[in-house]
Amino acid sequence: MISRQSALVFVNNVLGALVGYAAMFFIIRYMGKEALGIVAFSISFVGLFSFLTNLGFDNTHIKKISDEKNQGKCNGTYIGIKLSLIAIFVFAVITSIYVWKDLMGNGFESRMHEQAVYLSIIYWSLFSILYIFVSTFNGKRQIARSQTLIFINNFTRSLLTIIIAVLSLGVLALVNAYIAGVLVAIVVAIYLFRKMPVKRPDMRYLKSYVKFALPLAISSSAVIIAANTDVVMIQWFWSALDVADYYAAKRIGMLMTTIGIAIGTTVYPAMSRLHSRGDIQEIRKIACLAERYLSMVVFPLMFFILVFTDKIVVIMLSESMRSAIPVIRVLTVFYTLTVMNIPYAYQLPAMNRTDISGKIGVMRAVINIGLNFIFIPTSLLGIGLLGMGAVGAAMATLITFLITTFNMRLAAYRLTGSISDKKILIHISSAILTSVVFLLIDTSWASRWYTLGILGLAFMGVYLAILALLKEFKKEDFELFFDAFNPKKMLRYMGGELKEK
Repeated sequence: MISRQSALVFVNNVLGALVGYAAMFFIIRYMGKEALGIVAFSISFVGLFSFLTNLGFDNTHIKKISDEKNQGKCNGTYIGIKLSLIAIFVFAVITSIYVWKDLMGNGFESRMHEQAVYLSIIYWSLFSILYIFVSTFNGKRQIARSQTLIFINNFTRSLLTIIIAVLSLGVLALVNAYIAGVLVAIVVAIYLFRKMPVKRPDMRYLKSYVKFALPLAISSSAVIIAANTDVVMIQWFWSALDVADYYAAKRIGMLMTTIGIAIGTTVYPAMSRLHSRGDIQEIRKIACLAERYLSMVVFPLMFFILVFTDKIVVIMLSESMRSAIPVIRVLTVFYTLTVMNIPYAYQLPAMNRTDISGKIGVMRAVINIGLNFIFIPTSLLGIGLLGMGAVGAAMATLITFLITTFNMRLAAYRLTGSISDKKILIHISSAILTSVVFLLIDTSWASRWYTLGILGLAFMGVYLAILALLKEFKKEDFELFFDAFNPKKMLRYMGGELKEK
């Protein structure tokens, strides 16, 4: 079942990435790069404070509801905590804007930027409410339900964004599309959640949640802050056009993360249950297997993007987005390595070692923000800096990951003895060889989106053929993928889960 759930998450995230790309494409073509940059900035600016809506309680709830028998108490405790955190979040953002504008005499680049920020507060508040349901369904391994909510949110937002872009209704309408998407998803979530128990929380459960979440709060907060600081700094030291380049690069790179999210969503609860039974050997086995299949997929995708970045940008985005090419290449490497680290990163909270996750998360955030100050601005306080803008932000992100991932892997090894499979080198070598083959042949015929798709399929076909010759892609691997992605079986699984009371 883990394989089919992972396949469902993967398909859903790919669909989400595709409709998200379509929305971005129409914004660029009909409203220009600046409109995309303003929306990305407003979402990221408020996103800096969104750690206040999480503080580690989302992962805590997934862990608790997968272990605890009294799920009504868990749900009641989690809902109460989340609503309180959302209130604190709204107060903190509005207060910060007041201090920045009225007390310190500063402001935003334009009135449009400021208005978009206020709308983004509503979006993030509603999104946090939606995740009450998503986290609960994930913890109960009701993946079809959680993925349905995510899909509805992404599809509704993207469809409205495309309509707004074509009609040129303005930047604020684009942010309203985010709000509308979440609202529709929340309505569906309430319906799917209606039969689940919710009881009044007591002090014992509250203390249990706080105790588990406290170390995670440091880690998750640091990650969220670091993830949004780069966009805000690019806007602050450069412009909305540079933000658009960086945002577009992140959207393309997120195709890589769809695979990792799919694995992580199902592996984390499974590892948590195995830890509760003391089955360390099975945790190690799951991590190794997950890493192997991740490697088999992400490395050819990474090399395809690196080799054909120019084609991808011009065909799938716009000629005006050529300045994003170096950013895309750097972030593609980063996202690939991030995905490969997921089977190890999830072992720490699954084994109740959130203290280690917290320390690594803080280290990563501090290093990343520090490097952003070196790589992004041309100067600060009269000191000359690298001034690399969006490319600098991407470099800072990659360097930070390389520095901190060693600590994550070492911690996982000490806890479970997990180490990387040497077969990963076969996947990398095969992807490199495939890239060389396609660099030596004429690919000028791939000048439209559909021919680019054919080129991608051909690239993957040659890669898998090489793996098969090396006996690394076997009949059982094909059968596993075929079974996991079988449309009839997946629809049967989704239908069965969605009908559950």
